[in-house]
Amino acid sequence: MARDATQVRDFSEGYVFFAPLGTTLPTSINSILALVETPGSWTSVGYISEDGLTMTPERSVDDIKAWANRATVRTVQTAYDFKFSFSMLETNADSIELWQGDPDGIVSTTPEHFAWVILGTDGDEAIAWTVEDGQPSEPQELGLGSGTGTMYGVTVKTFPGDNGYNANGPYSTIDSIS
Repeated sequence: MARDATQVRDFSEGYVFFAPLGTTLPTSINSILALVETPGSWTSVGYISEDGLTMTPERSVDDIKAWANRATVRTVQTAYDFKFSFSMLETNADSIELWQGDPDGIVSTTPEHFAWVILGTDGDEAIAWTVEDGQPSEPQELGLGSGTGTMYGVTVKTFPGDNGYNANGPYSTIDSIS
């Protein structure tokens, strides 16, 4: 397999947008990039730092054993989850609400479900995914120190949309991906 340094990308910085559940998702990289300048019905959580954007697919599997439990003959997928995490650098009502569940205080109620757009950038290149249904599920530790600034970290659990996918994409400015 050939290795080409021009294909190495670091899409860790970028933007995250959310909108009410049922909002029509953008379907091209150009319509996603346009959200940065004109978000319309989408709310931007602000700039996401290079330390703050991760995506995690999780698959659970079970091994099917042959008679007398001697050897694995098949592996079946029993569950699938997809989560994405980001750290918001801006302190505003939206970042606080996504982090703690309510703008007025930390609450024990279940956070709302939203539609999401995750946009990673690397210079002039971009890659993005859309999520029809995602719910903030795991607030991360809030550091109030002066070294890195305050980062409101949130993990969003996704659920299958009408098409059966937890996330759509990638949409990209790189021809070999999109």
